[in-house]
This record gives sequence, C-alpha cells and structure tokens, in this order.
Amino acid sequence: LACAKEAVSLQRKPTPEQPDATPHGLATSLDTFANCLLEHGDATSHREALVCAKEAMGMFCKLAAMQPALYLPALATSLDTLATCLSKLGDAVSRVEALACAKNAVDTYRKLADEQPAAYLFDLARSLSNLATHLSEQGDAASHREALALATDATGIFRKLAAEQPTAYLPGLAISLNTLANRLSEQGSAASRKEALVLTREAVGIFRKLVAEQPDAHLPDLAMTLNNLAGRLSEQGDATLRAEALACAKEAVDINRRLAALQPAAYKPALATSLANLALRMSKQGNRQKALEFGKEALEIWRVLEREQSAAYQPALARSLSNLFSCLSSHRTKKLRRQALQYAKEAVSIYRRLVVEQPAAHLPDLAMSLNNLGAHFLKEKTADSRAMALTNLKEAVDIQRELVKEKPASITRRHDLAKFYKISQSG
Repeated sequence: LACAKEAVSLQRKPTPEQPDATPHGLATSLDTFANCLLEHGDATSHREALVCAKEAMGMFCKLAAMQPALYLPALATSLDTLATCLSKLGDAVSRVEALACAKNAVDTYRKLADEQPAAYLFDLARSLSNLATHLSEQGDAASHREALALATDATGIFRKLAAEQPTAYLPGLAISLNTLANRLSEQGSAASRKEALVLTREAVGIFRKLVAEQPDAHLPDLAMTLNNLAGRLSEQGDATLRAEALACAKEAVDINRRLAALQPAAYKPALATSLANLALRMSKQGNRQKALEFGKEALEIWRVLEREQSAAYQPALARSLSNLFSCLSSHRTKKLRRQALQYAKEAVSIYRRLVVEQPAAHLPDLAMSLNNLGAHFLKEKTADSRAMALTNLKEAVDIQRELVKEKPASITRRHDLAKFYKISQSG
C-alpha cells in the first residue's frame, strides 16, 4: 500500500529522477493504488479507493479516445476496478453505477478477445464473472438469469485456459466455479442446487491444492468457499451432509480468525459471515447454546462495521439479527424470548428501509423476517399478540405470492409461501 501510494505521488510530481511521468503512468498507478486500498478493507480506504478509481478511469477514457489500440485494455481494467469500488459502497445508486461500469468492461474485453483471444480471454472471463456478481446484486429474476448465463460462459473459458496452463489459471477457475455455484443456487430449483454443490466441492478441492503451495495467497478464498460449501451441504437436508456442513463451517471460522487477527479491517467481514454461518449449522444440529455464542459474536462485528459503512453492511446486520432470532425464539425463558422479539423487530425495520432502495434484492428477506415476527407473536397466545401476528403474517404471505409469480420454478419461494400461509392459518 505504501509503495503504491508513493508511486502515485511520484507520477503526480515529476522529478529530475523521473522527468517522463505521463498520464498513462499516473492512471496506472492510481488504479493499482485503488486495488491496494480495497484490500485494506476499512471504510476510509474504500472511499479513497473510489476517488482514485474514478480519476484513473477518466484518464484512461481520454487516452483510449486518442489511441484505442493502445489504451482500451487499460480502460477495461479500470472500469472493473471502479465497478468493485462502487459496489463496496452498498447503496442502490452505486450498485447501478457499478453494473454499468462492469458491462462496459465486458463489452471492451469482448472486442479485444475477438481480435486477440490468446491475450484477452482470461480478462474477458474474469470480467464476465464480475459482471455476473454485479447483476446478482440487483436481485430481480431477469438479472439472476443473465448472471447465470455470464457465469457459465466465464467458467467455460476458465476450464479451457486451466486445461492448457493449470498453474496460471486454476485460481481463476476455482473463483469462477464459486461464482457460478452462487448464481445456480439463486435459481432455487433442486437441480440447480445439486449442481451448485458439485461445483462448490470442485472449487474447494482446487483451493486446497493451491493453499498447500501458497497458503498466504489462497487461504481467504478457501475460507470463503468452505463457507459456501457448508450452506450448499445444509440445503440438501441429509444428516450426513449436515455433519459435513458443520465441519466446513468450523474450518472457515478457524481460517478467518487467523486472518482477522493479522488484518482486522480486511477480514472482519469474512469472519462475521463465517461465524453467522457456523451459528446456523450449530442450531441445525441442536446445539443452541453454541449457536447463540457464535451468532452474538457475529452480530457484534456487524454492528461495528455497520456504524462505519451503513449502506454496505446493513443487509448483513439484518441477516445476523434474523439468525439470532432463530436461535432464541424457541427458548422457554421469557427473557430470551423478549430478546428474540427485539432482534426480529430490528431486522424487519432494517429490511423495510432496504426495500425502499432495492425492492427486488430485499423483498424475500423482508417476507422472511415478517414471518419470523408473526410466528413469534402467535406463540404469546394473547388477543393483542394474535392480532399483531396476523398483520405481519398476512404481509409476509402477500409479498411471497408476488415473489412466486416472478420466479415460479423456485422451490425455495414456493416452500416459503406454503410455510407462511400455513402459519398464518394457524392463527
């Protein structure tokens, strides 16, 4: 980071030792500095990265307009960097801007790869995978379908490249497998979930080999993929697979604890994500006390991060609150049930705000949190609580009906509608 910052400073002020500083040199240094800042992980670094990335992209736009053959590759790279910086902000407007940048990057790399496939296929595949992620963040069914197609294309390219040069392209293949598995899981069907599980297992296998050779470079990706594998295994509903899911979740937490101890700003979000996942796995296995401990630890991290970057971390905070509600809602003690109620109310409140900005992305979560709140009120067995339960459950059912219309093939959405409706009728 210090070296990248110094490079930018030197490019801004040519010295007798470096009299030939150029706009291209400055733009390249700014793009490199932005990526280093992104790896640093904290809110201040993310904001500074965005400023640098915007300046770099603006300079490359001018250079590419004058000499496209020379500067279009650098422009595409800077567009990808800017898309990542914008996405980190987390708000709806920034995500739309990120999507536009990512689309421009893909369009540029397609042209370059058509002319020089050997030189630019890797960049095209990486850019396709990035665009798939940005599309997924929009949350609607059409974006999810397009994201799946792009992620499929990216993985196909990486498979060909890795078959020819495994050392160079296996990391890219593993990341693209992970991305494709995420996009498949979003489709919600049983077949897509099974395929997602197969791909995630493959990605974990690749990352384990890479970690054996270069642990510092690939441990974060292994932890992320183990976390995803735990979720995929748990979705299958088999007892043996749930036990394997728990083991994967524990390993992910262990890795992220080590990483966060060395670089807290960069790896605290990953640690919180893996802790929340482990809490869910513990709860599924019936170990509610441990689930509660891990869930509370995750919540504490998300609260700190949300105070620093509200837009970026509000969704994760709301998910963490919902997870803790699940851990506490079935406890017999009134104190813990009251705490569960507060978590459920706070989650609903956050999701209502998020739905205003990005309804497609957050309506499913709002419906689930309303169902949680309604189910909790039903258990109180008083007239007032029953009325509140039915109000929340009716809203959850109404939202879920619309979601099923949008994506009728999704088993998840049809299952949730049936569950919500059944609970609402019990009141």
